[in-house]
Amino acid sequence: MGSLNSSARNEEKGTCDAKRKRKILAFGASLTAGYYNSGCDFAPYSVPLEKMLAEFEPFEIVERGISGQKSEELKERLSDLLKQDFYDFVLILGGSNDLPSLPEDHTVGNLEAMVRDVIGQKKGDVYSRCLIMTLPWAHGSRIRSLPFGTLPEWLNSKRSKVNEMIKEMAGRIGSEDASRRGVMVVDLENHDGLCPSKMTEKEMQSVWDWDGLHFLPEGYDRMAKAIFETLRENL
Repeated sequence: MGSLNSSARNEEKGTCDAKRKRKILAFGASLTAGYYNSGCDFAPYSVPLEKMLAEFEPFEIVERGISGQKSEELKERLSDLLKQDFYDFVLILGGSNDLPSLPEDHTVGNLEAMVRDVIGQKKGDVYSRCLIMTLPWAHGSRIRSLPFGTLPEWLNSKRSKVNEMIKEMAGRIGSEDASRRGVMVVDLENHDGLCPSKMTEKEMQSVWDWDGLHFLPEGYDRMAKAIFETLRENL
């Protein structure tokens, strides 16, 4: 009887081993890399996100964030990554580095190309799914002698316009082929945990790094929670 039980366990183990662990690509620039403390330290949101997801399903999350890249560079790099491996979910955050110098249409056009590249990936009968994030709030850097919690109004307005265009683009692509369950959007700009208007100044200083552009580990943890809330509903 013992040998029969052992055989059954081995068969069951073989079935489990054959089941592929699904993969997630966390893709973007410095906010994906978890940049803080002038690049001396990193706390990518992918680390806490992987732990949160493990309570529902163990995923392998591959983080590919490179600081300073603009949307054109991101588009080219993502194309190369997608040729090398298949990802069940691709999480995209990009465009913040475009804001000071590039037009909104340029940024969102590159983001749309990335989204379409992702949802065109297929392995067997499984298509890749895409989650795109809006650009989160930033704060005036103390180096620029701006009060903490402020940025030039034109930059805030431009970010908000890009974010509205991102949401419109995701909805439009999703309506083209509902069978693929659409494109997920995580609205970091308006998420309670990352919205300055819903925080005290002390709380803001625990979320954003000294440069006002990047997060501290607490901020990246909040990013992970925001992403998790949406992914959990789409697993």
